[in-house]
Amino acid sequence: RLMQMAAGDEPPARRQAATALGQIGDARAVPSLIASARSDDRFIEHSITYALITLKTPAPLIQALHNPEPRIRKTALIALDQMDHSPLTRAQIRPFLQDADAGLHKAGLWVVSHHPTWSGEVLSFLQARLEAPDFSPGKAQPVRDTILAFCNDPAIQKIVTSSLAQSKTSAGRQLFLLDTIDGCSLKKFPAPWAGQVGDLLDHGSPDVQLRALSLIRSQQIPGLDGRLQQLAATPSASAELRIAALAALVSARPLRDSELSFLLGYISDPKHDSGARLSASQVIGRAKLSHGQLLLVADKGLASADALVLPNLLNAYTGQKDSAAGQAMVQALLKSH
Repeated sequence: RLMQMAAGDEPPARRQAATALGQIGDARAVPSLIASARSDDRFIEHSITYALITLKTPAPLIQALHNPEPRIRKTALIALDQMDHSPLTRAQIRPFLQDADAGLHKAGLWVVSHHPTWSGEVLSFLQARLEAPDFSPGKAQPVRDTILAFCNDPAIQKIVTSSLAQSKTSAGRQLFLLDTIDGCSLKKFPAPWAGQVGDLLDHGSPDVQLRALSLIRSQQIPGLDGRLQQLAATPSASAELRIAALAALVSARPLRDSELSFLLGYISDPKHDSGARLSASQVIGRAKLSHGQLLLVADKGLASADALVLPNLLNAYTGQKDSAAGQAMVQALLKSH
């Protein structure tokens, strides 16, 4: 009766029945519990998994690793992994790392994460996926999950660095990798990654350069000021790129007069792209400006500023104790149309 309840009763009854079967300790319940592991209720799943761990009968679970139902395979894997003296092998984990089902893939990563000697399976999977010609969204998500789960591993970092550096790596795949490593939780951004991000500033496509600049800002990557400055001063680069480079630089050093003039010249023309004008005004608003630069912003920026950029330009004066600059700001606002 308990096996019948675990398989098809109301959720609370299923949970309690599975728990009871584990406590009774009769291994004859194992096949029924495995067959009952189709539920998408996490509490039922947990109760069944714990009961299977308690019953310590690995043979049916090993067989269940090949069950066509993904939830049953996942339950069998976790129960086997948590069982005392588990017979689970690294060869049995490989299909889970390669599976397109997100739940199975994450379960495989979770198991590998506390088996350090199995890390080679993760490396092989990641290397193969990053080198594969087909990189559809369905195949990209497991790669993202793997990198995020193991981004503190030096071997994983090396594979990502190598993939970013390869000339045959498409811009789309480089963008994917930059997006992914931007989500990593790291105590310190890896030096090889920083060097490769700097190379992408020099040689990447415009889209890749923009994403690299965003990554530099969000991760506060040090040591790239020279490359940022070079990009910001490149006349042939798009205004969007030059402004983004200055946005990454402004937290590290003051704006130069030539850089401020470029930004003011860009925002003063309402025909320019509104998003880029807004970004340029935000850079000025965040910058630490000198007395002369504050006067220049008042003269060249505030007097003609529209509602889009004006609030950010005024941020440059917040907390200032320079009375002459304050007077220039007020006079410019009085003259503005």
